[in-house]
Amino acid sequence: MAASTMLGASAGYAQDEQRIAEAKKEGEVVWYTTLLVDPAVRPLVAAFEAKYPGVKVRFALYNSGEIALRLINEAQAGKTQADVIDGAIASLYKTDLVEPYQSQVGSDYAKQFADEGGRGTAFSV
Repeated sequence: MAASTMLGASAGYAQDEQRIAEAKKEGEVVWYTTLLVDPAVRPLVAAFEAKYPGVKVRFALYNSGEIALRLINEAQAGKTQADVIDGAIASLYKTDLVEPYQSQVGSDYAKQFADEGGRGTAFSV
C-alpha cells in the first residue's frame, strides 16, 4: 500500500511531492501492515525504495486489531510511529488518529471502496 499510494499522477501530486520531501528529510517511512511479508510487503518495499532513493521503509506485521490498539496506545503516549497503515481499521476513522489522504490512484477505485472522509481506500476485498 505504501508504494501504491505514492505512484502515478493526479491532482494530489503537489501534496505528494511535499510528503516525499518530508520523508526524504526523515529518511524512513514506518508502515504497519497486515499483508503477507514475502509475496506482498517485500516487493512493495523494494519498489518504493527504488522509486524514492534515500527513503527506507521500516515495516511491522500486525493484525488489524493490533494495529488499532498500537495506534491508540502510541497516540496516548504522544509517540506515534506509523506513517502508513493498512488493515480493517475503519473503527479509527471516527478518531483523529487517521489523517485524510487522497492517494494518486484513489480516484481510480469505485466509490464504495473509499471512506467518505478520505481516510481509507480498500485495496483488497
